[in-house]
Amino acid sequence: MLVALDWGTSSLRAWLLDADGAIRDEAAAPLGILKVPGGDFDAVFRQVAETWIAAGATAAIASGMIGSRQGWAEAPYANCPADAAALVAGLIEVPTSLGISLRIVPGVSRIDADGIPDVMRGEEVQILGDAPAAGRRLYVLPGTHSKWALAE
Repeated sequence: MLVALDWGTSSLRAWLLDADGAIRDEAAAPLGILKVPGGDFDAVFRQVAETWIAAGATAAIASGMIGSRQGWAEAPYANCPADAAALVAGLIEVPTSLGISLRIVPGVSRIDADGIPDVMRGEEVQILGDAPAAGRRLYVLPGTHSKWALAE
């Protein structure tokens, strides 16, 4: 089983996934990266995932601002266009007090024609979740920092 986290600026959402990717349990907390007491990300991870790991989860992955400079550990951005392989290549590994490593997905970035950077952390994983959909797609991703994204 896999612990999957969407850990943003303002909130944390977590799921326990089985080998087929089905959701077996879920949790949420208003503990975004800027609200974690003392920056103790490991304590929050333990609070959310301890029961799941005791029940057999053997891996954990996180996306979102948890991989930013203000988060648990910085995962450098992958350059756009980025596919799943680019995100896998950019995973960083963080040890936890629960005896398993947490892998953090890098965000993605692009520089526009005027040299202005645009970035996302977490939304790229949501887009990959729609990967079986064929063809060119335009996504609107509402949230603390809403985004538009084009996937081809």
